[in-house]
Amino acid sequence: MNASWTSDNYQKLIEWQNTLNNFPPRLTGSKGHQQFISWLKNEINDLGFSPVSETHYFNYWEPEKYNVYVAGESIEVSGYFPYSGLTPEAGITKDIVFLDRTFTQDISDKIVVFDISMRKDGKIELLDRVISHPLIASRMALSLIKKAKEKGAAGVIFVWDEVSSELTENEVLPFTNAYLDIPAVWISAANKQVLKKLTKKEPVTLCLTGTYALDSPTETFYVTIPGTSSEKKESILITTHTDGPNAIEENGPIALLSMLSFFKKNGIELPQTLVFSFVSGHFQQDQIGGPKNKATGRWLDKFPELWDGKEGHLKAIFSLTLEHLGCLASYDNSKNEYIQTDSPETNYLYTSNQHQQVIVSEILKKSQTKDIIQFLDANETPYFGEGMPIFKRNIPNVSMITMPEFLFQVHREYIKPEMELMYEQIQYSTEIILTVSKHGGAVT
Repeated sequence: MNASWTSDNYQKLIEWQNTLNNFPPRLTGSKGHQQFISWLKNEINDLGFSPVSETHYFNYWEPEKYNVYVAGESIEVSGYFPYSGLTPEAGITKDIVFLDRTFTQDISDKIVVFDISMRKDGKIELLDRVISHPLIASRMALSLIKKAKEKGAAGVIFVWDEVSSELTENEVLPFTNAYLDIPAVWISAANKQVLKKLTKKEPVTLCLTGTYALDSPTETFYVTIPGTSSEKKESILITTHTDGPNAIEENGPIALLSMLSFFKKNGIELPQTLVFSFVSGHFQQDQIGGPKNKATGRWLDKFPELWDGKEGHLKAIFSLTLEHLGCLASYDNSKNEYIQTDSPETNYLYTSNQHQQVIVSEILKKSQTKDIIQFLDANETPYFGEGMPIFKRNIPNVSMITMPEFLFQVHREYIKPEMELMYEQIQYSTEIILTVSKHGGAVT
């Protein structure tokens, strides 16, 4: 097979990624998300492929205004708590309670304040490393808001503690829960002190207005390149999700678009059917896929003919999941100062077995990529990302995911991929697919 990547491939990748950079946040089912999906399908049609679409429905929540006031004075809000709740246009004015986690105080019909610590609540172990991440910290917030609602609270204010001001701004966290029907926002630790001072004698007004629409549509689609083998009905899945708040979360669709273009322009056909899946629902996992299924799990269950090998169905011999490409490292240091670097963020590659790691390591070595790879055993490590439901269905799976601390923030100027790194990742990902196909799944 005489196929190669050219400067045209790279320039087209830059063009596509720049288009993504200019889309508004693509939260599940939002206007920006719908526009992105429409654009993707048009580009895929232009390549000569026919996407197979499926519309599914969920309850869509979108904020419009979110503010906190005390005696007419505004407290700066870092962001909203997604799918928390809504208030009347004038907000709700209630007494405030700065609450510990024992819930011994009376919080009925009050607005409660919780501290969320990046250092404590955001801590997680990955292999021999202990990291702190806003995503993990937000899980504690989700647990606390549910309990506060049970206790009769009218609203919640969460405080980002032990985190830089850069990282507190517009974090779309948590992002998995369905509608909770209790309004909540985030503020910084500095603004908590202002809030405390002003609320010694005055109640607080919490305003979070917006829309909540039942049975709102969102679209998932996939593209196939039929296999050439008449003997084996096998498939290889290449998957990602389309929703995300910024240009790195999620730019996996741009990678899949580049791979489709490469296969098309080089006339590459493999014995196995290639299935490129563009899934919606990552940012509403509980509604669309269920808490343990994720959005890709819902898609797999909807289209078993693409992978389960039963009753004449295709049998998936391998799957590759791509998320968050071209990511450079940035982080909070021990002084809660935000640091940006020119080095690649650690790229976690989940694998199903040791043999996969050996094969992928050889491909990475040949590619001479500057990517910084950390292999994770999917059998032993917490599994982040949309590769998890594929692994749970016993499909041999390699899944790429970086976890920068800014991953869930709405567009910031520095949240853009480094294009040469992204290009390298797409090239070696394509080589993984070609190697799996050549060996007929033996590497899995």
